[in-house]
Amino acid sequence: MHRGARIAPNKVRLVAEVIRARPVPVAVSTLGGLKKRAAALLLKVLKTAVANAQDQADLDPEDLRVLSVRVDEGQAMKRARFRAFGRVGRYKHRTSHITVVIESTTQE
Repeated sequence: MHRGARIAPNKVRLVAEVIRARPVPVAVSTLGGLKKRAAALLLKVLKTAVANAQDQADLDPEDLRVLSVRVDEGQAMKRARFRAFGRVGRYKHRTSHITVVIESTTQE
């Protein structure tokens, strides 16, 4: 889980669709080859989820798959941009909450 990532959720969702329901090794190699900034963030969150699975349940990364990737909208930072005739145009710098859930494919 990565909360408050400084990237718009719609940009992350485009990359999240690529790895949803894929085996972890395939998802890691796919994210490593993408040139999107969101791919680096998702790769970091995915590697953290795999490390947590290895520590807590002693699972092999080869036997894991991405169950779900959820990208929620975080708190928007309100900013201002100066416009013509002394006016100010307001905009929101959006943030994301990224959650990756993985599961084991082996039956125990």
